[in-house]
Amino acid sequence: MTILLVTVEDDLHTDLVEDHLKKAGVSHFRLNTDALSRDFKITYGIKGQKPFVFLGSKDGGGVSADDVGAVWYRRVRVNPSTGQTRGQPLFDYSFDEHVGFFKNLWVALGHARWMDNPARVHHLQDHRLEQYEQAIRVGLEVPDTYFTNDGRVPVGALEERGQIAVKAIAQPFVMADDPNGVSGDVPVRRVFTRLIRRGEFSDEQLNVSSRNTPIQFQDYEEKDVEIRLTVVGEKLFPCEIDSQASERTMHDWRRYDFQKVSHRSCELPEGIKTKILQFMGRVELVFGAIDLIRTPDGRYVFLEVNPAGQWQWVEALTAMPISKAIADWLIEHDG
Repeated sequence: MTILLVTVEDDLHTDLVEDHLKKAGVSHFRLNTDALSRDFKITYGIKGQKPFVFLGSKDGGGVSADDVGAVWYRRVRVNPSTGQTRGQPLFDYSFDEHVGFFKNLWVALGHARWMDNPARVHHLQDHRLEQYEQAIRVGLEVPDTYFTNDGRVPVGALEERGQIAVKAIAQPFVMADDPNGVSGDVPVRRVFTRLIRRGEFSDEQLNVSSRNTPIQFQDYEEKDVEIRLTVVGEKLFPCEIDSQASERTMHDWRRYDFQKVSHRSCELPEGIKTKILQFMGRVELVFGAIDLIRTPDGRYVFLEVNPAGQWQWVEALTAMPISKAIADWLIEHDG
């Protein structure tokens, strides 16, 4: 059997996992989705009343659907070769056709074991409220959370609590056209979690902002440390991030300050481990990058799970064998 890696060319995470597969002598096929038109020839459909799939590469190699036992859905990047950019008719048409092409390909490979099902990955990325509801059902603590376009709601919360944490609902980046015309939308600015205190903005500013763009905000939880927990099947890899050691990272560790902020492996209470695995079962994920807060009084607060989150920097800083765990899971479930 063959393991399929669905990814992009410049992904270090896939490089690490692929190295383990090579060392194990395991057959695998790396599909760099951003190089589809240049490096791959893929055909699938129905022939003689039976479904078929063939994944071919420029070097003449290839695999059929019957050969694929396990799939790692790392990431997809659509890269139409039209010479145009997002917003131009030919590019937009080609982009949508690429998306449809990949979605149907995943259906054609539905017999395989996936880490994770693409439809489930994107559903959870787009429906954070479902994450919170499932976390609560297994007994994890979630901050009071509001999604609103009514500016009176954050105004009232600030009046009552004094401060709130505002974050993006679905899109963590401000996007713009790629000036090189290579791949359409590119991120130009990341939307970080922001602490807002009473009096920082006028009521009118909050009202106008919420009307223009709906917001998500939560009660602000004081932090002892933050924990990035990478889950691979039944294996948990918790990384303690000392985000409070730097003013830059106090409210969002993704601002990164590696000189001041330490990263180290840690242990979670058995009760939290059990609840996390129950949560992963309820949201139907094999892999997840989960963000937790440990408060000064020792509570563990769930923030979110990213079904396709980053972990390479955690492995590099802590030496936890995340890439090997992913490779091992794929090998175990390949056929």
